[in-house]
Amino acid sequence: MGYRALATSLLHRVRRGAEDRSARATLAAWLRYRQACEQRLRLDPPAPGPVCNRSFDLYACWGDAAPNSTASVPCPPYLPWHHRVQGGFVFRRCGPDGRWVSDGTGRPWQDHGQCEDPAPEEPLQRQAWLLEQLRLLYTVGYSLSLVALVLALLLLLLFRRLRCTRNFIHANLFASFVLRAAAILTRDALLQRRLRAGNGHPLQGLRHEAVAGCRVAQAVTQYCVGANYGWLLAEGLFLHKLLVLAAFSGERCLPAFLLLGWGAPLLFVVPWAVLRYLYENEGCWERNERAALWWIIRCPLLAAVGVNFVVFIRIVRLLVAKGLVVSVLYCFVNKEVQAEVRRCWQRCLLAAPCPPRRPPRAPPRGGRRYVAVGGQRPRPPPGTGGHEGAESVC
Repeated sequence: MGYRALATSLLHRVRRGAEDRSARATLAAWLRYRQACEQRLRLDPPAPGPVCNRSFDLYACWGDAAPNSTASVPCPPYLPWHHRVQGGFVFRRCGPDGRWVSDGTGRPWQDHGQCEDPAPEEPLQRQAWLLEQLRLLYTVGYSLSLVALVLALLLLLLFRRLRCTRNFIHANLFASFVLRAAAILTRDALLQRRLRAGNGHPLQGLRHEAVAGCRVAQAVTQYCVGANYGWLLAEGLFLHKLLVLAAFSGERCLPAFLLLGWGAPLLFVVPWAVLRYLYENEGCWERNERAALWWIIRCPLLAAVGVNFVVFIRIVRLLVAKGLVVSVLYCFVNKEVQAEVRRCWQRCLLAAPCPPRRPPRAPPRGGRRYVAVGGQRPRPPPGTGGHEGAESVC
């Protein structure tokens, strides 16, 4: 068992039941234990007569042992659960010929049952079950979102009357969401294959092509997440421009929005992938042990969120200061609203029936009749032959 194999074994044990220390702290404690053991083995005086040689088997530190005896040493202190097995021991047998008794594989026999983690595995199994249910839940959510986003994207692209700058920006935002959901589902499927590969080395059972595909899926996922944040920022900037400039159409800013949404993520995802390959090329790149490499991804995303928040605050301030302006920009100046109002007005004019023409009414006998306006009875004009009691029908 080499150094890397031991590190992998320790990491596996830490994942199973070590909640008190991280893998890095466990490895650091193991290195200190190893150095102390090598120094003690080097400084202790040799024992007289035939003995089983002192050694460090990468798990415990063994001194010289007499033939036909059972050697025991305390449980190593670097174990994350050492506080629960402080009274335990590891055992070895020294044969009559002065050699350690071996097991069926040719390695020295060793009993470390007292140093195993005594914590029950039921809580860990319960946590694993809960994590699996959460994974299934967000997988279903991402799948439903993927279907809805694809339908919305098709509607925006198929109908010609919906093709405008504003809807084009919406379509790119939907496309970034679609790619993000698809990349996350693909990455999770590859990670699930990796976890089911075996209990030994994390990459045991996977071909080199599968490992490379898993890492490429992780890099593509990070690019899609960055593109999603970029198009969210483009939506905020576009809305802010609409509120500030009444005659803003967005066609001039469309190339800049395309570069922001699809080009800007390449500026930090590609360096992250290169540095990850050079300095932390482990597993499917799902863990981030080196914080400096992870901040290459996080800093641009946090900057996009900060700028979007500032834009949101300015939009709220504009809405509060100009309620009237919002109604003019989003309703009265909107070309779609104007066209719809014109169509409704034309339909109303075409559907309204023309009033029938009435034949002229003959004057009544005895002259014209007048109706009083304002409560007074008008006087008939001279020469009409009317009288004061006459009424009018007009």
